[in-house]
Amino acid sequence: PDIDAAAGLICGKPVCMAGWGGSHLGVIDLDLRRDAGRWRPAGASVALRAADGAPGSAVGPLGARVAAIARPALHALRDSLRQPLGEIARPLHSHFALVANDPCTQLIADAQRAHVESALSGSSWAELPLVSAASAFRTGADAVDLPPGPLDRSALSRIYPYPNVIDALLVDGAGLADWLEMAAGLYETLTKGRRDQPLIRPGFPGFNFDVIAGLEYQIDLSRPARFDPYGQLVAPDSRRIVRLECEGRPVRPSDRFIVAASSYRSGGGGNYPGLSPERIVLAGTRPAQDILAEYIRKHGPHLPPPRPVWSFVPLPGTGAVFETGQGALAHLDAVTDRRLTALGPAGPGLTRMRLELAPADACQSDAPSL
Repeated sequence: PDIDAAAGLICGKPVCMAGWGGSHLGVIDLDLRRDAGRWRPAGASVALRAADGAPGSAVGPLGARVAAIARPALHALRDSLRQPLGEIARPLHSHFALVANDPCTQLIADAQRAHVESALSGSSWAELPLVSAASAFRTGADAVDLPPGPLDRSALSRIYPYPNVIDALLVDGAGLADWLEMAAGLYETLTKGRRDQPLIRPGFPGFNFDVIAGLEYQIDLSRPARFDPYGQLVAPDSRRIVRLECEGRPVRPSDRFIVAASSYRSGGGGNYPGLSPERIVLAGTRPAQDILAEYIRKHGPHLPPPRPVWSFVPLPGTGAVFETGQGALAHLDAVTDRRLTALGPAGPGLTRMRLELAPADACQSDAPSL
């Protein structure tokens, strides 16, 4: 009742939002009246005005002048995006990044780790175990899906679309465990013995699901999430992360690690508990995209397949459903460490999948059953 979408009012106040990508200009016209020596609002109108070239508009003389001025910069941008970086010998995608060990996440983690290892070489920090926290930035209908062949800058911007730099943080074993607990908040709590339960918690963005390469661990989805999406401790007695190890040895709370991570995460992005700039031992300066490009040039085209960093605790007779991009169907057979079944379309660009939390000896991908 407090929202009038037709008039553009919320609680009687005029409100508007400009169009994405500059498609529409948001305009609020205020009717002001002079009263007792002061200007007071007497009314308002709200509108969206299409920019030149947007649907429903024509490019006028001013738009043509702006286009002419911007044309050299646009051509330079296109040339930059076409800059070749190297090749990949196998598909690179993020369709299953939220449910399985993923090639895109591993590529980012490996590039970060190589960069930090080189930057810390010869320092006292180099004596500590180095691990790398990364996430797939594009999942669901917007997942990365690159075929084998040449890679250019435009492909790189799909793999890593944000202007982060890469930092190194000093974190103890207890902090690492909580880092992973926060990531595991992506998932709903599952009831043992039930199938087709919702897997992904609504409103939890995929780019907040970190995987820490260099560790091995399992996630127990029968236990409630320790943290809520805002990083608040809501289940202090719950631990979803079990069998947390580094190079075959259990991680102790007092162990110390260097973690390669994005500046977004080290600066508090994603509400991860315990992370702050005070933990940074190496402040990044190079853009993450440049670090990733250098790694691809050096190590392509034969990038390694996903390593088994994490898995779900087996829950016999238990399953869940999730949605991912329809392009996932072409890569389903390549997922050998999860039991997945395609269930059919789930909306524009999406397909519905079933994950069965079977014991490890039963993990395999089923052929699509559309």
